[in-house]
Amino acid sequence: MCTGLFVDTVFRPRQSELVADRRVIFDTGWERAHALYSVLAEGGAIPSAGPTTVRLEEGEQVLIETELGFERRIGRNATAPVQARRKYGIGMLGLGPTTIIRALQNRRIRANNKMWAQWANEQATPRWQHLGIVRTIMTDRRLLCDHHGWVIFWLGGVVELRPAPEAWQFELYFNDTAPLRLVGAFAPWCSVALASLLYGQQGLSMPGFEIFGKFGKTPKLPSQQPK
Repeated sequence: MCTGLFVDTVFRPRQSELVADRRVIFDTGWERAHALYSVLAEGGAIPSAGPTTVRLEEGEQVLIETELGFERRIGRNATAPVQARRKYGIGMLGLGPTTIIRALQNRRIRANNKMWAQWANEQATPRWQHLGIVRTIMTDRRLLCDHHGWVIFWLGGVVELRPAPEAWQFELYFNDTAPLRLVGAFAPWCSVALASLLYGQQGLSMPGFEIFGKFGKTPKLPSQQPK
């Protein structure tokens, strides 16, 4: 019998097969986003996705459960190393060689301290940081992202939605926490649903959604993100 052969053999898909599978996933995500946009434009409702293992509030409906790239616009805590300057003074014989050498050393120290202070300031400046690909659940009331535990974003706290379906992403800005960017195959679907939930019918006229009025090919896929 050759049963052991099947047990010990590990199937490893070729790179071309992985690329093909990824294309299918993004094609599916785009088709569903286009279909949802059409339904909402005709006055329809966002369909629910059924039950989930996450506990919900009474009456809360799950709309989608997927995996998306999780990014926040935050700064990094960085401490600049500060080197103390050497003390020097004028001796009885005036400015000697040692005093001049120490003055030159202090000049270099001041330049280095300034450089490190500038570096720390740049690190503290908020910028988009990819934090991983996370399980994401969207309901009619909130977004839940499983990044080292559930991070919850209530739709009531959203100040602005910036959809970019052709880039496979959208950004949310809040009044009490750092901005959020989600990226992936079903980000366009989520952005359409969020536009409807946050702005009503007029949300479908937001910049970026005009592409759903055309019947073109799936946009270029984004670069693969680290897990």
